[in-house]
Amino acid sequence: MEHCLDSVLLGYFPKKPSLPANFPSPPNVVRIGSVSACINGPSREWIHLWKHNDWGYYDTPAVAWTIVNELPDAADFRLFAYSLLLAYFDPEGSHPIELAPGEPPAEPLDASFCTIGFDVVSRSISSYFECSPLSCNGMANEVAEINEHCLLATQEAAVAFAHRCAKEQPEPGRYYVLQVFEQRQSETPVQ
Repeated sequence: MEHCLDSVLLGYFPKKPSLPANFPSPPNVVRIGSVSACINGPSREWIHLWKHNDWGYYDTPAVAWTIVNELPDAADFRLFAYSLLLAYFDPEGSHPIELAPGEPPAEPLDASFCTIGFDVVSRSISSYFECSPLSCNGMANEVAEINEHCLLATQEAAVAFAHRCAKEQPEPGRYYVLQVFEQRQSETPVQ
């Protein structure tokens, strides 16, 4: 099943990808591209604006930028997009995820976005994704395939890591694999 997983674009989210001082990561990691907001989430209570979809993302890049464009540090944010592999992982293995037609309603990626890797994230008590063991739990130091964004370079490596996390439970819950895209710097709107 894992070699032919379909995926669906969940939406867009602005974050600061900078590497925190003294962050315990492999030497090749220069920034954090994690799906999780634990390390580099937005700097204000974005959720209370109620512009996000049921997955906790924004359906268009334009709407995503509205949650940070008034901030004094808006230029430090980058726009990311997330595509979910349609499976979840638990101690018993992998299981398909079925979505309703048209869910989520995210605007398709355009050519200004490029993939930067794959992340594995937990989901247990929230409607949204929670922690990335690679960055939140320091497991990037245990995985050879980590790239400069603290992400896995391939879907195959991410699926293998999702199986590991589902068994070891560094955070409680099911695990999911998301492909992470970033909008190229030259395409970022002037704030």
